Amino acid sequence: MANLLTMVLIALIGVVGGIPTLAITIIIPIVIVWKIIRKIHYGYSLYR
Repeated sequence: MANLLTMVLIALIGVVGGIPTLAITIIIPIVIVWKIIRKIHYGYSLYR
């Protein structure tokens, strides 16, 4: 029973840590490309 509980907790921790990691990995390059496109089209600052 303790082994099953350990496995469930490890899986839960993996999901809780994995979702934000995937989100950051996907969102940061999108934001960088979006800022470059805005700079090219509208002349906005990259730091805003």
